[in-house]
Amino acid sequence: MHVDPDIQLICEGCGCEVLYEIEFTGRLLLTANGPVIRFPVLQNRRWVYRSAPLLEGDLDITCPQCHYSGFLSDVVEDLGPSNRKK
Repeated sequence: MHVDPDIQLICEGCGCEVLYEIEFTGRLLLTANGPVIRFPVLQNRRWVYRSAPLLEGDLDITCPQCHYSGFLSDVVEDLGPSNRKK
């Protein structure tokens, strides 16, 4: 995967440009097109499955180099319009 270095985040612990590690809980579903992973999201009091996980500010992040641990909201202010519930 290629990440533009101009938009890469800086670790608060070691000061390096880093791709933070985040863990998500997904479900393996068997479809007519084969197995896919979907991410459960509570929407209008029922669970729906998205092809991409919904990011939240209190999501735990970890630096793979120095093992700094924090919250996603500590390093990213706006999670973007594609991340909002519809």
